Amino acid sequence: MLPERVCYTGRVSNLLAPALRIGWVLVPPRYHAALVAGKRMADLGNAALPQLVLAELMDSGALERHLRLLRRRHVRRRDAMIRAIGRHLPGAVVHGAAAGLHLLVTLDPGLSDVDLAAAALRRGVKVQPLSWHGQRPQPPGLVLGYAANAPGDIERGVAILGATLRGLR
Repeated sequence: MLPERVCYTGRVSNLLAPALRIGWVLVPPRYHAALVAGKRMADLGNAALPQLVLAELMDSGALERHLRLLRRRHVRRRDAMIRAIGRHLPGAVVHGAAAGLHLLVTLDPGLSDVDLAAAALRRGVKVQPLSWHGQRPQPPGLVLGYAANAPGDIERGVAILGATLRGLR
């Protein structure tokens, strides 16, 4: 609606490696000079070698092949987490399964998601309480990441989370 005011941004950290710190910004012409000056002042620019490597991955088709592999892997892991939640967290409602690398799970009212997350961490499972991510009252819940874990590890982690939840009730 306002193309003269909209900037588009992206990054490749989720695709390749966070340490690359490569991203892009498409800005309307009127912001270009200020953006370039701000970037120079902030960090003197990015190293050329990682940018050249990324360009080669894009030109050769290797990046697209890598993306296809990641998409299949993430779908398997997401589906494993949804199945595990169904088995080990009865009554939990899964939100946000269509995109991203995390699931949001809401739980029964009256539960402290902070206490649950702390108890789970003591048992070796790290999750984030949903209450940390909002300013308004909301149902208790958890934010669960699945991208970095194999399906078997996801199953074990959610089973521990379920046992932890039963112990708190």
